[in-house]
Amino acid sequence: MASIWSKVGRVVYGAGRDDVHAMYFEAKHVDTLGFIGDAYRDDIVIEGGCLAAECATLYYPPDADLPVEEQANL
Repeated sequence: MASIWSKVGRVVYGAGRDDVHAMYFEAKHVDTLGFIGDAYRDDIVIEGGCLAAECATLYYPPDADLPVEEQANL
């Protein structure tokens, strides 16, 4: 929401849903980037995958078998 109200002109992100463990995207029906893109502005640029592999190393990988006590957003 802040990116919409503050007139940010560009959002750049690295790792996405397929690059990290599913627990980071538990709200599967919430598409934040789509919401920003569809907001009352048509002048915002959204670019993904910037240094995705490097960014993904900061998170658990998609195939990690994590104990429940280490999982967030439960």
